[in-house]
Amino acid sequence: MYEKANVEYYYLRGKAMWAHITTPNTRFTPIKYSVEVLTDSDEGNRLANEHGLRMIEDRTGARKYEEPAFKFSSVAEYRVSKKDKNGNAIYLTPEDEGGQRRETINISEADKVKDKKGRENPLRAKETVKKHAPLLIDEDGNKLDVTVTNGSDITVKFKTFTSSFGTFGELVAVKVHSINEYEQQVDLDNEEF
Repeated sequence: MYEKANVEYYYLRGKAMWAHITTPNTRFTPIKYSVEVLTDSDEGNRLANEHGLRMIEDRTGARKYEEPAFKFSSVAEYRVSKKDKNGNAIYLTPEDEGGQRRETINISEADKVKDKKGRENPLRAKETVKKHAPLLIDEDGNKLDVTVTNGSDITVKFKTFTSSFGTFGELVAVKVHSINEYEQQVDLDNEEF
């Protein structure tokens, strides 16, 4: 079972790619908050050797990027299986319905289920609980609500977990050092619109 007192957090600074931090990526199931981080070779080797994280690869098994890259994600919603004696929900993550990764979440950390009139309902088995987005802050610690674009300089706070599929980095928070400005390409010759 998950014990908060024994959690070790790690930090990785690098360039962000395909970030879904304040809004989860709903294109795939399970719905997740995620970011891919490109880093240097020394840091990449350290993460692979010390923490057992795998670098991002394409379908052929080759590196997806020239630099070492790692994906960090956090499931955006959980299916409640039952409640413990303190009223906390014991949930199964959607990608592991078999119960390999059971964890406990305090209901105050998640959005409580509401009925049609807006009243809070007690959680029932098989209901879905939405988890809050990872913390997104600037260098001074102020909360941000921005889109982190590809190439932005960030530091990711993560913790590792191991399942039957391997070792993964769970996204906890992101500190933005600089946002890479997105420049939309405008076709001045296109007069149709």
